[in-house]
Amino acid sequence: MAAKKKTEKKKNTSIYTIAEALNVTPGTVSRALNNRPEISVKTRKLIRQKAGELGFKLRSFEPRVTNICMVIEVMPNQTSLFSPFVDAVLDGVWKYCTENDMELSIFGEKPDRLNECDLIRVLGRRSVNGAVFLNATRQSSYFTALNEQNFPYCCVLSGAPEAFQWTVLSDGAGLSRRATKHLIDLGHRSIGFLDTLSGLEIGTERRAGFEAALAAEGLALNPDLIYSHADSGNEIADGFEFGLRGVQHLLNQQIKPTAFMAMSDEVAFGAMRELIARGYRVPEDFSVLSFDDSKFCQFANPPLTVISQPNERFGYEAAKLVSRRIRTKSSYKSVSTTGYPGRFDRTWEHRTCTAQVLSPKA
Repeated sequence: MAAKKKTEKKKNTSIYTIAEALNVTPGTVSRALNNRPEISVKTRKLIRQKAGELGFKLRSFEPRVTNICMVIEVMPNQTSLFSPFVDAVLDGVWKYCTENDMELSIFGEKPDRLNECDLIRVLGRRSVNGAVFLNATRQSSYFTALNEQNFPYCCVLSGAPEAFQWTVLSDGAGLSRRATKHLIDLGHRSIGFLDTLSGLEIGTERRAGFEAALAAEGLALNPDLIYSHADSGNEIADGFEFGLRGVQHLLNQQIKPTAFMAMSDEVAFGAMRELIARGYRVPEDFSVLSFDDSKFCQFANPPLTVISQPNERFGYEAAKLVSRRIRTKSSYKSVSTTGYPGRFDRTWEHRTCTAQVLSPKA
């Protein structure tokens, strides 16, 4: 009788297999695969790469309480973490977290510090499961590491190119073009542009819309009527001061503006304050138009012309997307987009935003 040939049982890959292959402890492997902050980026990457080669799949689990963090980039001279825009987005994130029994945390840091640090480690120390980013720029290089390690995040209105797949955007160019056309239709041919968003994707879009509207009406762009952070020396503390200084600067130009377009309500309030302090009337002497339509606009006197954007909804939808990514561990490369990167497909809930021009009361 022929002897039965013994079949070798295939050994399942485990953290012990990975540890033996890399000559590290199983505990180190476990912490690296779970993005624990005490493990360096280099070691995490090496262990994850070896785990993939060996076909190891980390068991997914739902944490008892999911913590979504709002990460806010702050300018060097910024004196407050909050603004009407940040408040509105924060309200949206908070509402989603409250409805879904999640924790909400807030982390503010300067751009260079965020780029230099191991952000996943920093957030890991705070038990953060996913993040919503505000005021991220094209120079925000930390998104490369977030993508490589599939960290769940979403940006609101701006971010680096590699983050556009996970960015909720409005139609910045279209809305700005419409706002500029509104001022031109009122008879303005010299419009001051108070640009607090230079360096942000949404700022680039709004500047493009402004220039396109002028060109469509046969009006030449006057660079002297554009006031940005570069003109202020980046020493402005907040949007109110930016609007005030912007009006002072633009009214000293050889060709003075008859209207001002502000990138936020904060900036518009500062501009109006300076105009009124100089004895001018708004809108009789100067028109002022802004974006956002924060809850403070209802108290503006005189009333303010605004492009109304649902910033609270942006925050809510961003938190919802981060929550979905935490649950599904989905790859950032799988998102379907149309038009160009950053625009969500119509089948998604995070669609491009439309807004409405609200004229001040007589």
